[in-house]
Amino acid sequence: MNYKALVASLGAVFLAGCATTNEFVVVDYNTILEEKLPPISVYYQNPTDELNQFCDAYDSQSVLHDCATNIIDLENFYNEFNQSNLFERVYYAEQDVDFKVLISTANYSHSSGVDIGKAALAGATLLLAPITSDQDIKIDVAVTWKDHLIHRFQSDIPFTTNANLFTADQKPEADMAQSISSYLMKDFQENSVFTPEFLSKEIQSSNYALELNLPEFMGEYELSENKIFHNPLNGVINRYTHEEFQFDYVDIFVYPVRHWQLDNHQALMDREIDIIKKEIDLLLKESDSSNALYSEPEFYSIDVSGKELSLAFLSGNYFSKDNQSYQTVIYLYRVKDKFVKFRSTFEAGVNLNDKIKDFVDSIAREITVPEESLFMAQIRQSWRASALQPL
Repeated sequence: MNYKALVASLGAVFLAGCATTNEFVVVDYNTILEEKLPPISVYYQNPTDELNQFCDAYDSQSVLHDCATNIIDLENFYNEFNQSNLFERVYYAEQDVDFKVLISTANYSHSSGVDIGKAALAGATLLLAPITSDQDIKIDVAVTWKDHLIHRFQSDIPFTTNANLFTADQKPEADMAQSISSYLMKDFQENSVFTPEFLSKEIQSSNYALELNLPEFMGEYELSENKIFHNPLNGVINRYTHEEFQFDYVDIFVYPVRHWQLDNHQALMDREIDIIKKEIDLLLKESDSSNALYSEPEFYSIDVSGKELSLAFLSGNYFSKDNQSYQTVIYLYRVKDKFVKFRSTFEAGVNLNDKIKDFVDSIAREITVPEESLFMAQIRQSWRASALQPL
């Protein structure tokens, strides 16, 4: 073997034998969900007093003890959450997002005589001998919804850094973030952190899954779909579909009255009807349909368990993008601190008005809605205190 070949073969041995990787744990979590989790914004949070006190105490043990907070670049966490594809969208330190994940960490380690010897050997061999550094990472993560703390995750995880001449320019922070993020994803899934049910429990808003009662069947219609919105102000939507004709359906929305003055019933109804028309026109605009031409609201009453219940009826006609004519009908009434809204849309030539009215009146006699929640009571109190205009 000539000289150049010998050098080349030694180089290959060094590359294969000395190229090392960090040692860390990535825990399993479900990477495929039926429905994506809501958008989140990833933030650093200042280390808590508890975390700072831990680091100070750890550092003070000896010159061989070291602890440092928030040394992992936030972008590494953003990348991990974004690449997970579990969320509708991941934002980097964006304020105007309901759910925020606030992360703080402390990397702590203790150097022994063996570690010092390894470092000396690495220096003597120009870093061809690998340096191995064991450390632990203390994690403190808070999840908030509109700045309400709803969940906290705290844990310690191990991490081993392996470095040599060929990996000296590689930073281990990306691997640290990958490990930490996997623990967070698993915890979020095990605790159902981003579900409406979890949120309602933590902020004490209405739990529609338990407190809203609707019949499974009503006449020719069957309860077929249900969606609880994450924002408690949006409530829940339930869809009833005709047993034979899938195009024949009625959506029922139940949501809080978004005002503090609950003693002016008619003003609340008039205000909500205006809001509904604006919401529908916005949806029509997004689908390139025409604005709806609405009839004047009509009010009527029905008897419910010996009490009079007042309902409003509203109808609108519009043209779709392909110039098809449609009619949308809306029924609205208020019970306790909730609005109950019915909406059905169908081709203008199909006369379903009487059938839908019978359905609405029948449901109104059977439905029970949640009481005012502590969350909404507090929200209304804040609206009142901030001088929201009376009706």
